[in-house]
Amino acid sequence: MKYAVGHILLALLFTVLYLVSIEIINLWVLIPYYFDFPFLLSNNYFITGVLFLFFTTLFTLVNKTNRSEFTLSASWRWYAIACALGASFIFIQTPLNALYNAFSGETYNVSYEFSNWDSFSDLNILSTLILIPITEELFFRQFIQRKLQKKMHVVIAIFVAAVLFGFIHLSLGHHLLGLGPVRIRHMYITFFGGLLLGFIYFKSRSIGPTVVCHIAWNTMAVLT
Repeated sequence: MKYAVGHILLALLFTVLYLVSIEIINLWVLIPYYFDFPFLLSNNYFITGVLFLFFTTLFTLVNKTNRSEFTLSASWRWYAIACALGASFIFIQTPLNALYNAFSGETYNVSYEFSNWDSFSDLNILSTLILIPITEELFFRQFIQRKLQKKMHVVIAIFVAAVLFGFIHLSLGHHLLGLGPVRIRHMYITFFGGLLLGFIYFKSRSIGPTVVCHIAWNTMAVLT
């Protein structure tokens, strides 16, 4: 038991370091802000996504074992299943939101209008749709969950990785810097999304389907 707890605490430590790294990388926006680079400033989220992906790739794949176990190879069925599950997760959020509202007293609901097509004309949207999903899957499934699966039961490994995945969406760093509120509901929803992604990673034995699932999920979220 102590052995498992030690690995969970280590995973938490890596996640905290990951969060700190994100905040440090975010500081690059001060450059175009103070030196008047309008293109960089207007496309800051896209460039931030590129930086996140670059440094996360270095971090997660620098280890030889991790690199040797990295694969996008999986049955086409798992890619199809992942895409379908990712696209449908936005609808699963309805009962999840109802449960959250019942306990929190909030009245948040998803509006399924699918009218936000204009967002796709903005270069920054590529971060939300592609770059961030790849980055988060590299860290939470390829790095965190893969390591935990070797040390404990897979159910616990998926659960812990999902909790940590939800934790980073709490936006605690932004809150401490006075840039926004703590997003408890967002953490709650992404925890369940993390369970889904963790299951897909375990069953497909590949990060490819989890990336596809994450991209499909974010795409539907943007549309709604």
